Amino acid sequence: MLIEQNMHTHTRLSYCGGRDSIIANTVAEAESVGLKMIGISDHIDLVDDRRAVLIDQNREELAKIDTNIKVLIGAELSLNDPDTLPATDEEIGWLDYMVVSANHYHVPGVKNPDEMTEEAYADWFIEMASGAIRLGASIIPHPFSYVGVRQIDGRPVDFQRLLKAYDMNRVRSMFRLAAEIGTAFELNPGRMGQFSDFFAKLVPIARDEGMKFSFGSDGHHPGSMHYGGVEKLREAEALFRSIGVTEDLICQEYRVRRN
Repeated sequence: MLIEQNMHTHTRLSYCGGRDSIIANTVAEAESVGLKMIGISDHIDLVDDRRAVLIDQNREELAKIDTNIKVLIGAELSLNDPDTLPATDEEIGWLDYMVVSANHYHVPGVKNPDEMTEEAYADWFIEMASGAIRLGASIIPHPFSYVGVRQIDGRPVDFQRLLKAYDMNRVRSMFRLAAEIGTAFELNPGRMGQFSDFFAKLVPIARDEGMKFSFGSDGHHPGSMHYGGVEKLREAEALFRSIGVTEDLICQEYRVRRN
């Protein structure tokens, strides 16, 4: 099976997590479809919001569960700007792995590009993601998308224009840096949709540069931790294989780089 992990899940400890989203339910869903590794990555968005202390609650819940699945306790941190994470070095040191969102543009304190155009957002994502990599991110989630951005200058975002705006030479350099640091870029079956042609261009670049991908659902509610069940997983695997994703491109070891 190609998709054997879900490294991007949330519990009720995230503001947007479902009330029934607890680690026990996440593990049960993962077991039901044969996943081998999952990651719990509740949100830390703002500096000094004391969200990091909730990680201990996740560890306490995990300790009560008997499972053969490998479970990592991490967090999804909203990068504020290319040099600033919303957590201290000590708090980061508590994590098994670190998901760093380079495009949580809707979060207060997260810097948007100076110019509101598709081209500017494409350039800015590369700046932000490269910063996240340098800061030791384990995973860059929902890459090349624009979380929270629905309109530009009063009109709907033209996502095809956004994707065409990416400078593939800069993407290659970013992937090379990710390979050096050990950062994986996320593949999310639910976000692929009409953009599979774009990701098909990224796969050979990743292979050339030695960069790995991770799989994640960004699940916030029960039913999304196993990608929607066996049939949905089969469909997702067929899609990913059709664009060249193979087992050797998937990261198997996640960590936090310690300074």
